[in-house]
Amino acid sequence: ARLLDSSPDKGYIAPAVWIDITGDSISDIVANAVEGKLVAFDGSTYEPIWSVKVPNSEAYSSLAPGFFTADSIPDFFVSYAIGQWPQLEWSKQVMVDGVSGKIAFIDSLGFYQTSSPVVIDLDGNGIRHLNSIGCSPLITDNSPFNVVELSNLVNIVVLL
Repeated sequence: ARLLDSSPDKGYIAPAVWIDITGDSISDIVANAVEGKLVAFDGSTYEPIWSVKVPNSEAYSSLAPGFFTADSIPDFFVSYAIGQWPQLEWSKQVMVDGVSGKIAFIDSLGFYQTSSPVVIDLDGNGIRHLNSIGCSPLITDNSPFNVVELSNLVNIVVLL
């Protein structure tokens, strides 16, 4: 066994993604650390390719690979909670360029959400859609058990 990276205080979000980002037809490893860091390793040498950290953030969801930039190398969407547990009030959605490891897009849905992004072609037209689903709690006081109901919020971003 070979240690590729370490996050002793927070750990990693499973699963890591095995996908070729070096163009050598060998799957590389891209992993999302809870501490707000996305790391990529060469699948043949296990050497680091790139690492990107989103300051003051934590990840509690998986990453979504897809072709979001003009090149033929997969990129990655990740949702990062801003702050540190338990003080997390909103999230940023980040797209990392698979070639450079640089943040190529950043936005926010405007609320805290931990759902993993899903990349799909909703209508078969070849345009990628990023589906990010979040839940906001609605506390109801009419139950003796203080039941928490979830109101689903669905956001679709068309990636041209």
